[in-house]
Amino acid sequence: MTCRQPYLHFLEQAQLPLLPSKTETLKIALLVDSLVEQIIPQLQALFSQRYFAAEIIVAVLDGPELRDFHPASALFAFKPHLIIVLNSLQSLRDQYYQHAGYPAEFLNEHRSRMTRVWTYIQDNSTALVIQANFADPIERIYEQYSLQLSCSLPRIVTRLNGFISLQIENREHIRLLDIHQIAAAAGLQKWYAETTPESARAFCATEYLALVATHILDIYMSAQDDGLEGVNLALDGLIWDSIIREEACTSEPEDFFSRNYPQLLNNFDYPI
Repeated sequence: MTCRQPYLHFLEQAQLPLLPSKTETLKIALLVDSLVEQIIPQLQALFSQRYFAAEIIVAVLDGPELRDFHPASALFAFKPHLIIVLNSLQSLRDQYYQHAGYPAEFLNEHRSRMTRVWTYIQDNSTALVIQANFADPIERIYEQYSLQLSCSLPRIVTRLNGFISLQIENREHIRLLDIHQIAAAAGLQKWYAETTPESARAFCATEYLALVATHILDIYMSAQDDGLEGVNLALDGLIWDSIIREEACTSEPEDFFSRNYPQLLNNFDYPI
């Protein structure tokens, strides 16, 4: 599950001149706790295909500038349109093993820090925030027993990912970058590929950075279409746009499909 285009292709694309008449400047801030320099030309190349000239800055997540949380910081002086928060499993793992307190305290500290970052960004910026969750760790100190122990790193990761998903549901202008699913589909051994000290500090293996960049582009472009009410598709007399507007937008997904299941089924010729 790698991106079809290699890293060098995106590097060449990023160096091509843009069309001034069609290009719109897009300011992107990367908040990271790992090495992500190689993803920058890939983001620039992908956004240029959608006529965006991406200006990208990198800030250390939870570094001194963010810890002070002042509006005059370089992050907010940059006035980004898009803020990408990339929490890496590598950094979380190092902090986990260096933590002197109880695992529950470690979990609560990270939850509080994430909440502070989201709140402060929303208080000081109108940027869209894309928040990454965590890929699963490969190591299992307690082997198959790991997920049964609340103190284990895999269990901490599972609970943090659940926390991220639930919090994003209640916050506007934040979208989820599901690194957990992307890494699982790629295969964790290939995803990390920690063969050198530099790769151990990288967000993921180089071959998957373009895939992450593609997901970021898709999330941003989909957020620009939030005003779309529905699509008018007629299927044997069934008008989808009326259902979408009148029911789907005000109902839970399971209620919508359960109520409309007989009507939907009648429009297909599949045998029961």
